[in-house]
Parts: sequence; C-alpha cells; structure tokens
Amino acid sequence: LQLTVMSTMNKETRVEAFPNDSVLDLKLLLQDILLVPVDQQLLVYRYQALTDSDTLAECGLTDGAQLTLILRMRGGDPTPVVLDEEKPLQLSIRIKRGRCVVVESRLGATVGSVKQSVEKLTGVPATHQTLTFRGQDMSDEHTLTHYELRDRCAVFLGTAPLTAAAAATNDRQAAATPLADVLTRLWNLFF
Repeated sequence: LQLTVMSTMNKETRVEAFPNDSVLDLKLLLQDILLVPVDQQLLVYRYQALTDSDTLAECGLTDGAQLTLILRMRGGDPTPVVLDEEKPLQLSIRIKRGRCVVVESRLGATVGSVKQSVEKLTGVPATHQTLTFRGQDMSDEHTLTHYELRDRCAVFLGTAPLTAAAAATNDRQAAATPLADVLTRLWNLFF
C-alpha cells in the first residue's frame, strides 16, 4: 500500500506498507522516518483514531489512503535510558517487491553479522547486500547501536547485480551452491 501521512504542520510523508502490517508496524516505520517516538503518535483515518493492534486492512486502508498524524507530547522522567546491548531484538528487513524478512539480532551485533543472517534467509550473498536505515547506508563493521536501531525497526535491503563472474569468485559459496541455484533464489526473491 502507498500511504500518505499528513502531520498537523501540513508536512506530507509517503510510506509503503503491507495490508497485513499492524498500525503499530506503521508507527514504527514513521518513527524511523520522522524520528517521532511511537508513544507520541496518534494516527487518524476518516476521523477515527487507529488502534495499534489492528491491521491496516482491518482499518479499511487502501492504496493511496491519506492519514493524519497527531503528535501527543508527554512529560516524564528526564533520566536517560541505558540500552542493554545483549537484549534480543527483531529487525524487519524490507526487500523490493513487497517482501519482508525478520532477522533476530542484538544491539551489540555488527551490520556484517546481520547481513549473514539475511543471506541465510534469502540466499542473497552478504557481499552483494546494502542495508539502509534512515536513508544512510550501514557499514559492515559498525554495530546496530551505532545506527541507533531499536526493536522492530525497518531496515531496507538493496542488492548489487549478481554477475556470473561475481558468483564464481564468491569463494566457498560458489563451490557449495551452483550458480543456477543462486540465480533461481534471486529470481524468486525479487519477482
């Protein structure tokens, strides 16, 4: 679904979501884009506040729907939150053509290790992956903490073209998996 979210300041944000995504998933995506915490977001569609647990389809959202984002400001304890780098978290890896895979990781893990997990799930070699968060390409050696990722963040996967020469030089992978299998998995992933 292509959705348009209008803030009270008349700022228009276009997002892409799936009909089976929950309203909370949409708020998490907006948190990544607009940097507004989920608990401060109130989404309204056709004069009705949306409930976090409902799916977008259950709310009646269709392609091209326009929502209104109302910011709810909260007071509270100014004590900084210390994040546990060993606490498990899930990342939604968004792939072209509407596909999405969920990767389990930890804040202390490197982007390179996340790419390895994505490779296991999709068959796309880690060396051909580009992970992007908040419009910034993520570097393999940095940790997830470096990019300030949180549980259930949306990370976007881009891939470099896989040529026959590149597949053959992909050392152990090329020996273990024939080129035809790799290309078949890539075809199934994107088409």
